[in-house]
Formats: sequence, structure tokens, C-alpha cells
Amino acid sequence: MTKNERRRLKKKNEVKTTVVVPKTAPAPVTDDDDLNVVVEYVSADLQSMVEDDPTMAQFKDIFEKFSSSDELTASQANEEEEAKKAAAAEEEAKKEKAARAAEEKQVKPLSKKQKKLLSRLSVAELKQLVQRPDVVEAHDVTAADPRLLVYLKAYRNTVPVPRHWCHKRKYLQGKRGTEKPPFQLPGEARGGGTVDCVTTL
Repeated sequence: MTKNERRRLKKKNEVKTTVVVPKTAPAPVTDDDDLNVVVEYVSADLQSMVEDDPTMAQFKDIFEKFSSSDELTASQANEEEEAKKAAAAEEEAKKEKAARAAEEKQVKPLSKKQKKLLSRLSVAELKQLVQRPDVVEAHDVTAADPRLLVYLKAYRNTVPVPRHWCHKRKYLQGKRGTEKPPFQLPGEARGGGTVDCVTTL
């Protein structure tokens, strides 16, 4: 048994031992109709209340400013209906959007170039797959079989292809700033006197 399994088992045992018992048990419900209770708010008649109690007559103006329970429940019902309509409209919009997206996908299948790009490995993935990741270069992933190419590059006694093979300019073509020194005669180079040249005809 692993450490995590032991920990989970210990937690389960703790949960089983710490069971909270309610102080007063609810009465058992036998009928299903009792579960579906609908509460209906009935507002008291203001006129009858004022006639019965003289002190209520003083508060008549205040009670009239408050809305009745019928008005409150009606507004809640209207809000619920509006919310349902809005939710239904949102669902329809989502369905239409999904249908449009599905149509667009059906119309435009992937080209061969796109499929090739999707199936191509990244440089990081190729480095993880091969034994010598130090040999992998950025352009190796474009090969027909990149694993074989890296294997051949990493093979013993192989000479690497020069890095300038893929450059558009010729080798050392862009090299600037180096001047070729003029040719010096051997006597001048040693620091001796001038060399006499004798020409015979």
C-alpha cells in the first residue's frame, strides 16, 4: 500500500468516526405530496383591518405605500419568465453559432501543406526523442525523416556538413573590413638594405 493510499484510508476512517447526529430527528415523510408544497401568499384586506382596530387607522397611509404580496409575486413571476426567455434566446444563439462553425469546418478541409505542418515535430520534441540532442539543429525538423537524419549526424566518424550550406550568399562573400597587405620584397621584410636588381639582356 502506497503512502497516498494509506493517507486516503485514514481520512475515510476519520470521516466515518465523526458522524454528527442531529438532536431532533425530523418526522418521517410518508406521502410524496407533502414534499411538493406550494406556498401561496395572500395579502390581508386593508379595509377590514382598519375597521376592526382603530389604531390601524393611523397607519393606513403607511400601509398603502407598500405593495401587496400579490403585486410582489406577480413581479417575481414576470422576472422568472423574462429570465427563461433570455436563457432560451442565449441557447438558440449558441446553437446557431455552433452550426455556423460546423459549416465552416466542413467547407474548408485541410490542405496537404497544413497537414504536413501539423504532423511536423518541434525542435524540443525532436531533442527529447533522440539520444544526442546536441546535434539537433533548427532545420532538422523539416527533413522527411528527422530521427534518421539526427541519427546519421550523431554517428561515429561522420563529418558534419558546413553550416553555410543553406546560406544564399557564397562562403565569406559578406566578409568586409580586411585589407590585403601589399606584397613586400624579402629584403625589405628583414629590415636590411635595398636589393639591387640586375637585369641582363
